[in-house]
Amino acid sequence: MSYRKRSSPHYDLKRKKPVRRRLGVKSRFKDVQGQLPIKPDLRSLNTTQVAKMLREELKKNFPKQKFSVRTEYFSGGSAIDVAYTDGPATEKVENIAKQYEDLNIDPSTGEILSGGNRYVHVRRDLSTDALVKLSKEVERETGLKAGLTLDQSDFHFRDVLWRKSRVKDL
Repeated sequence: MSYRKRSSPHYDLKRKKPVRRRLGVKSRFKDVQGQLPIKPDLRSLNTTQVAKMLREELKKNFPKQKFSVRTEYFSGGSAIDVAYTDGPATEKVENIAKQYEDLNIDPSTGEILSGGNRYVHVRRDLSTDALVKLSKEVERETGLKAGLTLDQSDFHFRDVLWRKSRVKDL
């Protein structure tokens, strides 16, 4: 097989052979304008590539927030763990992250089938300052007091605090 001499990024003139390059996630899925599409076929990508795409989308939507995006592989599939402190509401981040989840679900029972699943978990940690601020806000709105006892009212306060932390930006 002979190759013509030509100037091209895909042809090495010194070796007189075509250059074989492995295409990365970005270059494989770019559209005409050079933008990544919203959601390519994620089943054809491994979990690390999907995690990179998720990290880019989180940076685009929340530029001031720092996210930790980690991958994990196990016998039943893989997982992407997203963690951050304070910042946007948990539900906002979960709405973006869950688009990258890939589960095999039985259509008749709704049961998750084992093997080859990609789970996405989002964890939001609250700093002490944010927790105090949120606690005062819940105390003002509900009249409940944050206590150190484990009675029923304290459980109710923690439940209200947790629910509010999921929908409130800090």
